[in-house]
Amino acid sequence: MTKLFYALLCILSLPLCAAEKVAKKTEYIIGCNVSKSEVTTGLFKVCNRKPELVREYNIATDKITDFAQYMVPLIKKINEENNITVKRACFAAPGNTNAQKNCIKAPHLTFVVDGVAIENGSSIEKALVVNDFETVGFGIQAINPKEIVTLHEGKPRAKGTQVIVGAGNGLGSGLMLWDAASQSYMPSPLSYSFVDFTAETELELKLYHYLQKHTESHSWGKVLGASGGILRIYDFLDQQKLKEYKSAAQQYEQYTDVFAHRNDDERCADAVALYMKLYARLVRNVAYAQLPYNGLYITNTVAEKYPELFKDPNFLKEMFNTGNQYLLDYLKEIPVYLATHPKIQLYGAAQYLLVYDR
Repeated sequence: MTKLFYALLCILSLPLCAAEKVAKKTEYIIGCNVSKSEVTTGLFKVCNRKPELVREYNIATDKITDFAQYMVPLIKKINEENNITVKRACFAAPGNTNAQKNCIKAPHLTFVVDGVAIENGSSIEKALVVNDFETVGFGIQAINPKEIVTLHEGKPRAKGTQVIVGAGNGLGSGLMLWDAASQSYMPSPLSYSFVDFTAETELELKLYHYLQKHTESHSWGKVLGASGGILRIYDFLDQQKLKEYKSAAQQYEQYTDVFAHRNDDERCADAVALYMKLYARLVRNVAYAQLPYNGLYITNTVAEKYPELFKDPNFLKEMFNTGNQYLLDYLKEIPVYLATHPKIQLYGAAQYLLVYDR
């Protein structure tokens, strides 16, 4: 009896994750983020109901023609390399998931992310396929809070509404509402990318017409979707001939080039300044529309690569740029955060599985 009591005492004294290992076999799950440029797959260990990244596998998206044909052998490889059998996976992809949350046909991808095909060909028994900005909401809850930067403290209200918005290859947004049953925030995708951009100045009205001419659209996604937005603004400013630039316009192919040359190319500097001004305005409008009393999170690739642009006082100055004192007082209460973790969607896909089951 004494030995049994001592053994039980040892188990109870272990950290929770270690105790779980003694009590039962450690569970492993797969989280995967499918973007326009890269597919990142993570093997996660479940510890204390949180995902811990064990290994990561990457491939360029344009090298995949059939997603299931790529993923099924990879899952087999993961099982064999780690001497495990993974039974659950979650795949985050741009676009709208179907009602069963197991398939996305995204306009940005040349293949279908089909969870049923993956289940039929591998050890996976449950394959969820969800919108990538849904997983951002779960990723915010999965990463270390110390990795989130406070831009404006505001007056957070516990369990109040939260919202996420972020420009990357496209423009994503999502609403997060507190769910008492799961004791977590449950994200739902929004579509600010398709909302019409509104002009406030003569220059912006010209940009509005420029977008209509060149893209047959004047949505916020065309303005801020970084893979095209900043390049369009650069070209637009060059066409306007607002001032004499010291050098001729460059034919930048990557949006990152415009950001990278903002300190040595006046045209790039002007393009980035206008881009960030409009970004701040969208954030203001999202705050008005969604009432995020417990935080507005700015995330995605532009925030990850260029956090200094959001920390610049001019960004918040423009966000709070309203002559209506009532609206200004309201905006001042909203906490504003910058979430720049490079794997937030990957962690979010894994966390989605754990919350979904609860």
